[in-house]
Amino acid sequence: MICWQAGSLEVMLAGRILQGFGFAAGRTVCLAIVRDLYSGRRTPQISSLIMMIFSIVPAIAPTFGAQVIDLAGWRAIFIAFTIVSAIGAIWFGLRQPETLQIERRTPLRPASLLANTRYLLSMRVMIVAIIVQVLTFGTLFAMISSVQQIFDITYGHGAHFHFWFAGVALLASSSGFINARLVNRLGMRFMINAMVMLQIVLSALAVLLLGVAGLSGNAGFVVFLVFSVGVFFQNGLIAGNSTALAMEPVGHLAGLAASAVGAISTILAVLISIPVGQAFIGTALPLILCSLTCAVLSFVTISFLPSRE
Repeated sequence: MICWQAGSLEVMLAGRILQGFGFAAGRTVCLAIVRDLYSGRRTPQISSLIMMIFSIVPAIAPTFGAQVIDLAGWRAIFIAFTIVSAIGAIWFGLRQPETLQIERRTPLRPASLLANTRYLLSMRVMIVAIIVQVLTFGTLFAMISSVQQIFDITYGHGAHFHFWFAGVALLASSSGFINARLVNRLGMRFMINAMVMLQIVLSALAVLLLGVAGLSGNAGFVVFLVFSVGVFFQNGLIAGNSTALAMEPVGHLAGLAASAVGAISTILAVLISIPVGQAFIGTALPLILCSLTCAVLSFVTISFLPSRE
């Protein structure tokens, strides 16, 4: 509501910061609930569906936002946020029982939070999972910050950008369902490795076709679309499985673990995406090179996992 009534950019940013605090609760609490209720390979089955939604929604959002703006102007977007948030809060309050039993709760004291955070960040599996998520989300956020100008300036599809982007999201939405089917058979580590290798291959091919071969026009646009689907597809799988790996040994601190993984990975991923967005030179190459670099670093990082799960 602050953003809706904002008369200056500063007030708008203040409202957005407040909104960010509220947004953080959804992902953190949902992942903690999953860990409260499940363990083993059942955890990534559920968390991958959650992370799939987390990855796909930013691609669908422009279509929703464009419709709201066409109907009632840009300020109406914040009214829509308020309505959606109210529906979510009411539905969650009525339908979701508490999953953390009283005897398993820890005191909400600064000293306790600090000690438990230090404990979490001393675990190798937690550090590896955070780094992998930083690199994965870094590519995702770089895509979100760069994709509109690539569609518009590079390929001339700006007028229908939100429809193309929504199509990419829908094609990639199968990732969570595929992971739920395969992770019991193949394991979390295998799925992460497979998706990182897929990202390396797709990014390398895109560099060769767009950068070296110089494909442009409709042919270049098709290559970029395939690359975009790959980014969102692998993101849903890697984020869900790496989160489950990190949460598995710390079920007694599920909420704090979800907070630590989410906060650190999101902040550092944004730091990756900012220079990529600013490096736009009329082509998709800065974004694709970011994806290739992050995928290679993820592949190296995964080798530091303590043991095969």
